[in-house]
Amino acid sequence: MPSSFSHTLRSLEQRGSRVPWLTATAALFGLWCWWMARSSVTLYATSQTARVESTRMPQSVAGATAGRVVRLHLRLGQTVRPGDLMVELDSTLERAELEKKRQELASLGVRRQAILAQIAAEEERRLSRAEVNDLSVAQTKVRTERSRANAELQAKLSEIARNLREEQLSTAQEALSATNQAVSAKLEVADDELETQRLQALERYERRADLAKQGELQKELAFLDAQAQVLEAEIQAAKKRLQLFEVRAPVAGRIASVSEVRQGDVVAPGQVFAKILPLGKMHVVAEFFPSTSTGRIAPGQPARVRLDGFPWTRFGTLEAEVTQVASEPSDGLNRVELRFKSDAPSIPLQHGLTGHVDVLVGTATPWQLLLDTLGARVREPAPAADSRRTSPSE
Repeated sequence: MPSSFSHTLRSLEQRGSRVPWLTATAALFGLWCWWMARSSVTLYATSQTARVESTRMPQSVAGATAGRVVRLHLRLGQTVRPGDLMVELDSTLERAELEKKRQELASLGVRRQAILAQIAAEEERRLSRAEVNDLSVAQTKVRTERSRANAELQAKLSEIARNLREEQLSTAQEALSATNQAVSAKLEVADDELETQRLQALERYERRADLAKQGELQKELAFLDAQAQVLEAEIQAAKKRLQLFEVRAPVAGRIASVSEVRQGDVVAPGQVFAKILPLGKMHVVAEFFPSTSTGRIAPGQPARVRLDGFPWTRFGTLEAEVTQVASEPSDGLNRVELRFKSDAPSIPLQHGLTGHVDVLVGTATPWQLLLDTLGARVREPAPAADSRRTSPSE
């Protein structure tokens, strides 16, 4: 009996020592249940890939014509402005043709100046000759007036001589002489009038001849001007062709890549020599599985960017915000575009940096996460059973 009683006391002592442990376990379980039901966990959708890109697409520096490379002005990382010369192709023949056209145009200019000088000289000669003709006509008119006055005088003298002959105060010879002088005076008047008409006709003829000659000169001048216009058009076309042999930067930016082309190489039309990354802000392009992004990611949601070349444990993450979400997946992934919230991020951003993006899609309790996980496992399709049946004969 004493031995049995001692065993009973030790058993009661052991049970009394378990009570605090059971109480602590129950308290921890209750605390865990409270945490599972009341605490909040932030949910993120993580991208499969992400890439930092410029908001403006890279521009190719390509040639428009075939040719041999004579000079290269390309350096990786070089900053360029629009119109900066990048590549020069051999344009010796085109430049010689352009110079020939310019010389022809200069020759036409000399000929044109000569014709203009001839036109001016002809105009001066015409004015001088017109002045001489005017003086000659005026002189003949004066002579005509004098002859007309003399004719009138001779007519009166002839009339007097005729009257004297009728009165037999003069001889017949004197009367005939007076009549002859009167007729001669009339003829002289007619001759002077004809001379005036001849000079006037000659002036009209010379004026028409001068006009015809000036017309020929103007015609030749117009022909030279037409030739000059054709040459100028050809020169402009030649200059345009020369521009094809000079490959220039299309935009301002930084040279991101350079092709394997060396001086002396013969290139084909459309040859890409380099790519320029235009100056502009950087943004992030990320790709998500549709199952984790469709209906969950929308513009305006905050996100964080982790770059592969800058470990987040040392450099931290960059804050971003969703700006665009693709409505249709491409190659099984949804495209999401994000902008950086800071204009001066702590990490130097460059086009082409890779990493990952975590987009905040909501919050949930641990209990809800547990139920979602269990529900997802329940919804998983069961392995297909063996469709073969065993026949009774087997």
